[in-house]
Amino acid sequence: MMSETPNRAPKTPYDEPRRPASLGQLKSAQTLVTVATIAGPVSLLIGGVVLSTVGLVCAILAVVKARRALAEGLEPGLKVYASRIQRSGILSVIICALALVLNAIALATVLPAMMQALQTGDLSSLYDAAGIQGQQPDASAPKDSIWG
Repeated sequence: MMSETPNRAPKTPYDEPRRPASLGQLKSAQTLVTVATIAGPVSLLIGGVVLSTVGLVCAILAVVKARRALAEGLEPGLKVYASRIQRSGILSVIICALALVLNAIALATVLPAMMQALQTGDLSSLYDAAGIQGQQPDASAPKDSIWG
């Protein structure tokens, strides 16, 4: 016996209801904001000019995508989501720009001493430039250590 259900054509991706293109932009903007939010403070900790630049670019792209999605017209729930992404993106732009400026200043102040130390081969001068005393062997210490 045959079943009573008629033969149906297989479903294709074109048969599914389409999501608005702006939803994909919003998800992409959210990912970019997350990257920028993490990259800004981390670049301050490790002193990375490149990392703060990447964070700044991601934050700017996120703000642009959120604005574009808001300009296309969204459902009321998605408008709130897009405005929050835009606000987070603007905050990330500020944080990453500040991190980039501080990292660039730190690089500009350290670079001449680092270049001099590399050219002369005396890396202990980096400690002197930073105000850190390098370890000097103590003359009064007994020499019975295996390290000499």
